[in-house]
Amino acid sequence: METRIRRFVPVALAIALLSAAHAQERFQVALWPEGAKGAYSLTLDDYCGDWARGVGETADAIARAEGVRFGFSIIVGQCGRAQWEKARSMAEWGHEPLNHSWSHTCPTEEDWCVASSQRRHWTDLALELDSSTAAIERNVGIRPVTFAFPFDRWLPEQRAALERLGYVADRSGQGGRVNDDEPDLPAHYSADALFPKDDPGRLRFQSFSLDSLPKHVAARGGWATRTMHGVADASWGSLDADEFAAHVRLMSRLRRERKVWSAPPGDVVLYAAMRDRVRFGKAAPGGAHGGMLVKYENELDSLAALRPTLRLSVEVAGRGVKRAWQGDAPAKTVCEGRYCWVEVSPRSGEFELEFE
Repeated sequence: METRIRRFVPVALAIALLSAAHAQERFQVALWPEGAKGAYSLTLDDYCGDWARGVGETADAIARAEGVRFGFSIIVGQCGRAQWEKARSMAEWGHEPLNHSWSHTCPTEEDWCVASSQRRHWTDLALELDSSTAAIERNVGIRPVTFAFPFDRWLPEQRAALERLGYVADRSGQGGRVNDDEPDLPAHYSADALFPKDDPGRLRFQSFSLDSLPKHVAARGGWATRTMHGVADASWGSLDADEFAAHVRLMSRLRRERKVWSAPPGDVVLYAAMRDRVRFGKAAPGGAHGGMLVKYENELDSLAALRPTLRLSVEVAGRGVKRAWQGDAPAKTVCEGRYCWVEVSPRSGEFELEFE
């Protein structure tokens, strides 16, 4: 699938370098960046809906203060100029804009779903998918790669249309379950929806409490996705600002502890897609800074263009990495014991390691 989409945030691919005395170095891609055991994606739905103003007005500021990125699902037909400008700002900072359709009506004709969307359902597939995609790209400056089906309902022909439009992921799987470590491409992923505390459906349809989901991933691995709506607003299941801030602080702490990689769903899917498609040549001396040159190829260079950096996790036995370079620019390097994390471009190329 040839996909050319401009993206805005760094992503990580973690590569482990295993070395021993008189042995040839070997490279392998780590499961998740910085040695994390699992991944967690938080998505806030209904951006541009009058009822979900807290997504842009409250949640964004709280998450930025902790360095946490989330996905926000856009109801395209509800957006005005000010909301588009805010969406562009959020995306440029690092949140991921998801397409939540043009009308936010039911994609199918199931009775309960149509009743939940004011007796309306999709009648114009080109409007709901093609036009909404173009509007997000035009107004936000980023072509969306993830689609969030309204009411989590869908038809096979709708999924097929998304794939033709270049989407790499859609939220259309069974709710309340943790995804595995290797989502397909395109990924049809599941999410655990956060229900209002007094909703009787909570016990039936919500599998994890707010904080227990990322904790579950920290303990057992996998990729978990949480869907919620606004913060301090009139949206369905809205959280108050303090409760949302506490959850974001938990996400930040688990990331610092390298237990959970917190990233929007599109980032997670692209990371997993590239993880098994990076191939390394032999590492050899000869770098411009007197270090070891590591050449690599990415079979998904067209998708790698969506992310400006990969985070490479390098394990070195018996010696540490002093610094890393890509071309003439130093690459961010963080070492802890025998492990080092080095950020380099996801496109095929080379980087250099200087050892202590």
